[in-house]
Amino acid sequence: MKSNYDQAWKLILEKYFQSLLELFVPEAARCIDWQKPHDFLDKELTALHRQAAIGNKLADKLVKIFTIDGNEAYVLIHVEVQGAKEKEFSARMFEYYYRIYDKHRKPVLSLAILTDLNRNWRPAIYEQSLWGCQLSLKYPIIKLIDFEGKGFTPEIEKHPFGPIIKAHLAAIRTRCHPQLRYEQKVNLVKKLYPLGFSGDDIRALYDFIDRALDLPEVWEEEYMKAMKQYEEANDIELMSPTERYGYKRGIQENLQKVEESLQKVEESQRETEENRQKAEQSLQLSRKFALVVLEKKFGRLPAPYKQKIAKASLEELVQIDKYAETATQIEEVFTGEISII
Repeated sequence: MKSNYDQAWKLILEKYFQSLLELFVPEAARCIDWQKPHDFLDKELTALHRQAAIGNKLADKLVKIFTIDGNEAYVLIHVEVQGAKEKEFSARMFEYYYRIYDKHRKPVLSLAILTDLNRNWRPAIYEQSLWGCQLSLKYPIIKLIDFEGKGFTPEIEKHPFGPIIKAHLAAIRTRCHPQLRYEQKVNLVKKLYPLGFSGDDIRALYDFIDRALDLPEVWEEEYMKAMKQYEEANDIELMSPTERYGYKRGIQENLQKVEESLQKVEESQRETEENRQKAEQSLQLSRKFALVVLEKKFGRLPAPYKQKIAKASLEELVQIDKYAETATQIEEVFTGEISII
């Protein structure tokens, strides 16, 4: 069975970005001015993905925020699904970090959420050194499996990330067991109401659980029946069948539109880059051709003139060709009305 982890995490990171930092990185949360809007830079992060090896990432978020003293900063949240130790993970975190810093020249907080089941794999630092030159990037990590058992405190239990953590770990452990996954899914949803979450939170958490614990069709039907019986027995309505169907369908359609839009952006950017490369190749050929023409007429050119031709724009090459027709000395080619000297 497959799970839609990617979209589930993308949506939940946007909705609970502030809650995430308040719970797991309180020092950062205290320094952010939450009265000012924070921007999710998805298109920019998509460009970074094309430039860097992204490994087994689930969903990443790059967020522009403002600190309480008015400074601009960036938060990179990197969600990783990993079944075993990966040697290049920390290097990839560093690559993201320096690409973001290189572009914006602003402070960056890199945060890794590790969703794997390997308790011993904890990549939290990247280091390089050579002959006295040292580089180190240390970043906080959130290891979901740490919250199993005694790590699942009452504070986590009543926090939106409580059901999120439980749902993701349950999804990993039940990949090959549809009935167990069905039971876990029903149990997780039933606990949302007693925990005192608001209706808006219940909708968001219900959606995450639904995506993470995706069921085969036969078990999905059983799940819908169980939810209906639970709602009737407790005189509550988590979501009506019609609303549930429309909600899921609407989300799917919106996500499809977003994916199609991002695909068009990527295709447009690729076309722009291809056109730029073709234009550059054409300009280089024009420069070589101009040099051949001039040397055929005036003999071997001095180095300064070769350098000017090697840097000439298309407009300047047209000018060179114009004056080369009537010039009797090479100096005359470079002394027209629009001089490139």
